[in-house]
Amino acid sequence: MIFPMTMHSNQNLEALHAKLPNDRIKSCKKKLGRNYLARRRPLAELHHNFMPQVSRRTVQRRVFEKDKVRKHPATERPALAPKHKKERLEWAQKYQHLKTAEDWAHVMWSDEVAVAQSDGTRVVWVFRSPREKWHQECYEPVPTGSKISVMFWGCIVGGKKAALVPLYPDQARTGKKSITAEIVLDAYKEHLPRLFRRRWDRVFMQDNARVHTAKVTMDWLDEQGYSVMTWPPYSPDFNPIEQVWYMMKTWIGKHYPEIRALALGEERTKAAIIEAVEAAWEAVGEGYLKKLLESMPRRVEAVLKANGGYTKY
Repeated sequence: MIFPMTMHSNQNLEALHAKLPNDRIKSCKKKLGRNYLARRRPLAELHHNFMPQVSRRTVQRRVFEKDKVRKHPATERPALAPKHKKERLEWAQKYQHLKTAEDWAHVMWSDEVAVAQSDGTRVVWVFRSPREKWHQECYEPVPTGSKISVMFWGCIVGGKKAALVPLYPDQARTGKKSITAEIVLDAYKEHLPRLFRRRWDRVFMQDNARVHTAKVTMDWLDEQGYSVMTWPPYSPDFNPIEQVWYMMKTWIGKHYPEIRALALGEERTKAAIIEAVEAAWEAVGEGYLKKLLESMPRRVEAVLKANGGYTKY
Protein backbone atom coordinates (compact mmCIF):
# COMPACT_ATOMS: atom_id res chain seq x y z
CA MET A 1 0.00 0.00 0.00
CA ILE A 2 1.25 3.48 -0.86
CA PHE A 3 0.63 6.13 1.77
CA PRO A 4 0.33 9.77 0.72
CA MET A 5 2.99 12.13 2.02
CA THR A 6 1.63 14.05 4.97
CA MET A 7 2.44 17.52 6.20
CA HIS A 8 4.34 15.85 9.03
CA SER A 9 6.58 13.96 6.60
CA ASN A 10 7.18 17.17 4.65
CA GLN A 11 8.29 18.89 7.82
CA ASN A 12 10.61 16.02 8.65
CA LEU A 13 12.16 16.22 5.21
CA GLU A 14 12.70 19.98 5.52
CA ALA A 15 14.22 19.46 8.96
CA LEU A 16 16.65 16.94 7.48
CA HIS A 17 17.56 19.41 4.75
CA ALA A 18 18.08 22.18 7.28
CA LYS A 19 20.36 19.97 9.32
CA LEU A 20 22.68 19.22 6.43
CA PRO A 21 26.05 19.18 8.23
CA ASN A 22 28.16 22.24 7.57
CA ASP A 23 31.33 20.14 7.60
CA ARG A 24 29.98 18.11 4.69
CA ILE A 25 29.17 21.30 2.79
CA LYS A 26 32.66 22.68 3.44
CA SER A 27 34.22 19.38 2.42
CA CYS A 28 32.34 19.36 -0.88
CA LYS A 29 33.26 22.99 -1.63
CA LYS A 30 36.90 22.26 -0.78
CA LYS A 31 36.89 19.32 -3.17
CA LEU A 32 35.44 21.47 -5.95
CA GLY A 33 37.92 24.26 -5.32
CA ARG A 34 41.08 22.16 -5.42
CA ASN A 35 40.28 19.10 -7.50
CA TYR A 36 40.54 19.23 -11.30
CA LEU A 37 38.32 16.18 -11.81
CA ALA A 38 35.73 17.06 -9.17
CA ARG A 39 34.84 20.27 -10.98
CA ARG A 40 34.07 18.18 -14.07
CA ARG A 41 31.92 15.49 -12.40
CA PRO A 42 28.13 15.40 -12.88
CA LEU A 43 26.01 16.76 -10.04
CA ALA A 44 24.50 13.30 -9.53
CA GLU A 45 27.95 11.85 -8.77
CA LEU A 46 28.83 14.62 -6.31
CA HIS A 47 25.48 14.08 -4.61
CA HIS A 48 26.09 10.33 -4.32
CA ASN A 49 29.67 10.69 -3.01
CA PHE A 50 29.17 13.49 -0.48
CA MET A 51 25.55 13.75 0.69
CA PRO A 52 23.38 10.81 -0.40
CA GLN A 53 21.17 11.24 2.69
CA VAL A 54 19.50 14.34 1.23
CA SER A 55 18.00 15.22 -2.12
CA ARG A 56 20.05 16.31 -5.09
CA ARG A 57 18.13 19.60 -5.09
CA THR A 58 19.25 20.27 -1.51
CA VAL A 59 22.89 19.71 -2.49
CA GLN A 60 22.45 22.09 -5.39
CA ARG A 61 20.81 24.72 -3.18
CA ARG A 62 23.12 24.51 -0.16
CA VAL A 63 26.45 23.94 -1.93
CA PHE A 64 26.09 25.82 -5.20
CA GLU A 65 23.33 28.40 -5.25
CA LYS A 66 24.39 30.17 -2.06
CA ASP A 67 27.72 31.09 -3.70
CA LYS A 68 26.14 31.54 -7.17
CA VAL A 69 28.02 28.50 -8.46
CA ARG A 70 26.73 26.66 -11.51
CA LYS A 71 28.32 24.63 -14.26
CA HIS A 72 29.89 26.57 -17.13
CA PRO A 73 31.81 25.44 -20.21
CA ALA A 74 35.49 25.33 -19.30
CA THR A 75 37.47 28.30 -20.61
CA GLU A 76 39.82 27.12 -23.35
CA ARG A 77 43.36 28.45 -23.12
CA PRO A 78 46.80 26.96 -23.76
CA ALA A 79 48.13 24.99 -20.81
CA LEU A 80 50.70 26.97 -18.81
CA ALA A 81 53.82 25.01 -17.97
CA PRO A 82 55.69 25.95 -14.75
CA LYS A 83 58.27 27.90 -16.79
CA HIS A 84 55.48 29.90 -18.44
CA LYS A 85 53.96 30.81 -15.07
CA LYS A 86 57.40 31.77 -13.82
CA GLU A 87 57.96 34.14 -16.75
CA ARG A 88 54.50 35.68 -16.36
CA LEU A 89 55.10 36.19 -12.65
CA GLU A 90 58.51 37.76 -13.27
CA TRP A 91 56.92 40.18 -15.75
CA ALA A 92 54.35 41.25 -13.15
CA GLN A 93 57.02 41.66 -10.49
CA LYS A 94 59.09 43.81 -12.83
CA TYR A 95 56.23 46.23 -13.47
CA GLN A 96 54.37 46.17 -10.16
CA HIS A 97 55.82 49.58 -9.28
CA LEU A 98 53.73 51.18 -12.06
CA LYS A 99 50.63 52.10 -10.07
CA THR A 100 48.73 54.57 -12.29
CA ALA A 101 47.57 54.96 -15.88
CA GLU A 102 50.15 57.72 -16.31
CA ASP A 103 52.90 55.28 -15.34
CA TRP A 104 51.83 53.08 -18.28
CA ALA A 105 51.33 55.91 -20.78
CA HIS A 106 54.75 55.36 -22.39
CA VAL A 107 54.02 51.76 -23.46
CA MET A 108 53.03 51.23 -27.11
CA TRP A 109 50.72 48.19 -27.15
CA SER A 110 50.65 46.42 -30.52
CA ASP A 111 49.17 43.28 -32.00
CA GLU A 112 47.83 41.66 -35.15
CA VAL A 113 44.26 40.50 -35.60
CA ALA A 114 42.53 38.55 -38.34
CA VAL A 115 38.99 39.73 -39.07
CA ALA A 116 36.77 37.25 -40.90
CA GLN A 117 33.28 37.53 -42.35
CA SER A 118 31.71 35.70 -39.45
CA ASP A 119 33.51 37.56 -36.65
CA GLY A 120 31.35 39.50 -34.23
CA THR A 121 28.13 37.75 -35.20
CA ARG A 122 25.82 36.61 -32.46
CA VAL A 123 23.03 34.07 -32.28
CA VAL A 124 19.97 35.50 -34.02
CA TRP A 125 16.71 34.80 -32.17
CA VAL A 126 13.40 34.60 -34.10
CA PHE A 127 9.79 34.03 -33.11
CA ARG A 128 8.55 30.78 -34.67
CA SER A 129 6.62 27.61 -34.01
CA PRO A 130 8.34 24.20 -34.06
CA ARG A 131 7.01 23.62 -37.59
CA GLU A 132 8.51 26.86 -38.88
CA LYS A 133 12.13 25.95 -38.19
CA TRP A 134 13.07 25.85 -41.89
CA HIS A 135 10.94 28.74 -43.11
CA GLN A 136 12.93 31.28 -45.08
CA GLU A 137 12.21 33.98 -42.50
CA CYS A 138 13.43 31.78 -39.65
CA TYR A 139 16.96 30.77 -40.62
CA GLU A 140 20.07 32.92 -40.79
CA PRO A 141 22.22 32.73 -43.97
CA VAL A 142 25.92 31.96 -43.47
CA PRO A 143 28.80 32.21 -45.94
CA THR A 144 29.77 29.08 -47.84
CA GLY A 145 33.10 28.09 -49.28
CA SER A 146 36.48 29.13 -47.92
CA LYS A 147 36.70 31.54 -45.01
CA ILE A 148 37.66 35.05 -46.16
CA SER A 149 39.56 37.23 -43.70
CA VAL A 150 41.93 40.19 -43.58
CA MET A 151 44.88 40.63 -41.21
CA PHE A 152 45.52 43.98 -39.50
CA TRP A 153 48.31 45.42 -37.36
CA GLY A 154 47.33 47.97 -34.76
CA CYS A 155 48.85 50.00 -31.96
CA ILE A 156 47.54 52.07 -29.04
CA VAL A 157 49.52 54.27 -26.66
CA GLY A 158 48.71 56.60 -23.79
CA GLY A 159 44.98 55.90 -24.01
CA LYS A 160 44.87 56.89 -27.69
CA LYS A 161 44.77 55.18 -31.08
CA ALA A 162 48.17 55.22 -32.78
CA ALA A 163 47.90 53.14 -35.96
CA LEU A 164 45.80 50.56 -37.79
CA VAL A 165 47.13 48.98 -41.00
CA PRO A 166 45.73 46.19 -43.19
CA LEU A 167 48.41 43.62 -44.01
CA TYR A 168 48.58 41.98 -47.43
CA PRO A 169 50.56 38.87 -48.36
CA ASP A 170 53.19 39.43 -51.03
CA GLN A 171 54.05 36.06 -52.54
CA ALA A 172 56.15 37.55 -55.31
CA ARG A 173 58.37 39.21 -52.72
CA THR A 174 58.39 36.73 -49.82
CA GLY A 175 57.59 33.47 -51.58
CA LYS A 176 54.70 32.84 -49.15
CA LYS A 177 50.95 33.37 -49.24
CA SER A 178 50.82 34.25 -45.54
CA ILE A 179 51.77 37.37 -43.60
CA THR A 180 55.52 37.22 -43.01
CA ALA A 181 57.97 39.16 -40.86
CA GLU A 182 58.84 41.33 -43.86
CA ILE A 183 55.20 42.43 -44.21
CA VAL A 184 54.90 43.28 -40.51
CA LEU A 185 58.24 45.09 -40.63
CA ASP A 186 56.85 47.33 -43.38
CA ALA A 187 54.15 48.47 -40.94
CA TYR A 188 56.77 49.04 -38.23
CA LYS A 189 58.91 51.16 -40.56
CA GLU A 190 55.90 53.25 -41.55
CA HIS A 191 54.63 54.03 -38.06
CA LEU A 192 57.17 53.44 -35.29
CA PRO A 193 59.58 56.27 -36.22
CA ARG A 194 56.70 58.75 -36.02
CA LEU A 195 55.53 57.41 -32.66
CA PHE A 196 59.01 57.36 -31.12
CA ARG A 197 59.74 60.91 -32.32
CA ARG A 198 56.87 62.16 -30.21
CA ARG A 199 58.34 60.58 -27.07
CA TRP A 200 61.72 58.83 -27.22
CA ASP A 201 61.36 57.10 -23.84
CA ARG A 202 58.46 54.99 -25.09
CA VAL A 203 58.61 51.20 -24.82
CA PHE A 204 57.34 49.06 -27.70
CA MET A 205 55.30 45.99 -26.84
CA GLN A 206 54.94 43.03 -29.21
CA ASP A 207 54.17 39.41 -28.40
CA ASN A 208 56.29 36.37 -29.22
CA ALA A 209 54.78 35.56 -32.62
CA ARG A 210 57.38 34.40 -35.13
CA VAL A 211 56.92 37.50 -37.29
CA HIS A 212 57.98 39.57 -34.26
CA THR A 213 60.90 37.49 -33.04
CA ALA A 214 62.30 36.92 -36.54
CA LYS A 215 65.88 38.10 -37.00
CA VAL A 216 64.93 40.66 -39.64
CA THR A 217 62.42 42.27 -37.25
CA MET A 218 64.62 42.27 -34.14
CA ASP A 219 67.67 43.51 -36.06
CA TRP A 220 65.75 46.53 -37.34
CA LEU A 221 64.36 47.37 -33.88
CA ASP A 222 67.89 47.14 -32.46
CA GLU A 223 69.30 49.34 -35.21
CA GLN A 224 66.73 52.03 -34.45
CA GLY A 225 67.59 51.91 -30.76
CA TYR A 226 63.98 51.28 -29.75
CA SER A 227 63.23 49.87 -26.31
CA VAL A 228 61.27 46.62 -26.69
CA MET A 229 59.39 45.09 -23.76
CA THR A 230 60.29 41.50 -22.91
CA TRP A 231 57.05 39.59 -23.28
CA PRO A 232 56.14 36.34 -21.46
CA PRO A 233 54.54 33.49 -23.43
CA TYR A 234 50.77 32.96 -23.53
CA SER A 235 49.95 36.37 -22.10
CA PRO A 236 47.18 38.04 -24.12
CA ASP A 237 45.54 38.96 -20.81
CA PHE A 238 48.36 41.47 -20.24
CA ASN A 239 47.77 43.31 -23.52
CA PRO A 240 44.87 45.82 -23.44
CA ILE A 241 44.62 45.97 -27.24
CA GLU A 242 43.07 42.48 -27.12
CA GLN A 243 39.92 44.06 -25.66
CA VAL A 244 39.96 46.61 -28.49
CA TRP A 245 39.84 43.82 -31.07
CA TYR A 246 36.94 42.17 -29.26
CA MET A 247 35.01 45.42 -29.06
CA MET A 248 35.61 46.16 -32.75
CA LYS A 249 34.42 42.72 -33.88
CA THR A 250 31.28 43.09 -31.78
CA TRP A 251 30.69 46.55 -33.28
CA ILE A 252 31.08 45.16 -36.81
CA GLY A 253 28.60 42.38 -36.09
CA LYS A 254 26.06 44.99 -34.99
CA HIS A 255 26.63 47.68 -37.66
CA TYR A 256 27.74 45.56 -40.63
CA PRO A 257 25.72 42.32 -40.27
CA GLU A 258 25.47 41.94 -44.05
CA ILE A 259 29.19 41.08 -44.29
CA ARG A 260 28.51 37.64 -42.89
CA ALA A 261 26.55 36.54 -45.98
CA LEU A 262 28.46 38.41 -48.70
CA ALA A 263 29.25 36.36 -51.77
CA LEU A 264 30.98 38.98 -53.92
CA GLY A 265 34.24 37.21 -54.53
CA GLU A 266 37.40 37.37 -52.47
CA GLU A 267 38.64 40.84 -53.43
CA ARG A 268 35.32 42.66 -53.00
CA THR A 269 34.60 40.82 -49.76
CA LYS A 270 38.02 41.78 -48.39
CA ALA A 271 37.36 45.41 -49.36
CA ALA A 272 34.07 45.28 -47.44
CA ILE A 273 35.83 43.83 -44.39
CA ILE A 274 38.49 46.58 -44.49
CA GLU A 275 35.80 49.26 -44.73
CA ALA A 276 33.99 47.80 -41.72
CA VAL A 277 37.18 47.47 -39.65
CA GLU A 278 38.22 51.06 -40.37
CA ALA A 279 34.76 52.25 -39.31
CA ALA A 280 34.99 50.19 -36.13
CA TRP A 281 38.43 51.66 -35.39
CA GLU A 282 36.98 55.16 -35.71
CA ALA A 283 34.23 54.16 -33.29
CA VAL A 284 36.73 53.25 -30.55
CA GLY A 285 36.57 56.15 -28.11
CA GLU A 286 39.40 57.58 -26.05
CA GLY A 287 37.35 57.09 -22.90
CA TYR A 288 37.31 53.35 -23.54
CA LEU A 289 41.06 53.30 -24.22
CA LYS A 290 41.78 55.26 -21.04
CA LYS A 291 39.80 52.72 -19.02
CA LEU A 292 41.91 49.96 -20.53
CA LEU A 293 45.07 51.85 -19.58
CA GLU A 294 43.75 52.32 -16.04
CA SER A 295 43.28 48.54 -15.81
CA MET A 296 47.01 47.82 -16.13
CA PRO A 297 47.86 48.05 -12.40
CA ARG A 298 44.93 45.70 -11.70
CA ARG A 299 46.13 43.26 -14.34
CA VAL A 300 49.58 43.16 -12.76
CA GLU A 301 48.05 42.63 -9.31
CA ALA A 302 45.88 39.81 -10.68
CA VAL A 303 48.92 38.00 -12.12
CA LEU A 304 50.76 38.34 -8.81
CA LYS A 305 47.73 36.98 -6.97
CA ALA A 306 47.45 34.07 -9.43
CA ASN A 307 51.18 33.34 -8.98
CA GLY A 308 51.68 33.61 -12.74
CA GLY A 309 48.48 31.83 -13.71
CA TYR A 310 45.76 33.12 -15.99
CA THR A 311 43.62 36.09 -14.97
CA LYS A 312 40.11 37.27 -15.81
CA TYR A 313 41.54 39.70 -18.33
